[in-house]
Amino acid sequence: MRACHPGLGAHGARGRRWLSAADASTGVGTMAEQGTVAGYLLDLEPADAEVIGHVYAVAREVVPSAEEGVSYGMPALIYRGKPLLSVMRAKKHVGLYPYSSTVVAAVADAVTEVPGTSTDKGTIRFQPTVPLPDAVVRQIVVARRDQIDGVTP
Repeated sequence: MRACHPGLGAHGARGRRWLSAADASTGVGTMAEQGTVAGYLLDLEPADAEVIGHVYAVAREVVPSAEEGVSYGMPALIYRGKPLLSVMRAKKHVGLYPYSSTVVAAVADAVTEVPGTSTDKGTIRFQPTVPLPDAVVRQIVVARRDQIDGVTP
């Protein structure tokens, strides 16, 4: 697992340094304290944890090498040193953050076919009672993975 801490070095984007679990254990704090996916899911209501955990599970099927970490203060899956995806519970929705407005735009039609969803720059919102279909989650993750890999559509 890796975590991102602003200002600790230039190993990540915008001066962020991705920390491994070993780095984190040397005084930075435990991974759960830093907000990894596993720690975040433990803090949720069971129904929300199931929905959000499922999105992360689908993402891991698509990109098995993704590691848990933190990006922009959110628990995230990290792929090749870049944030792949975050999924967070908000008061009125679940937010899925692929860290790319280009990815959101590319999947907007598929997302908005699901009742209760909306998109905004860098954000996909859905209702926990009507989760995104696995095929849509896969489409989002593949688009972001390909973007990180430099694959053009």
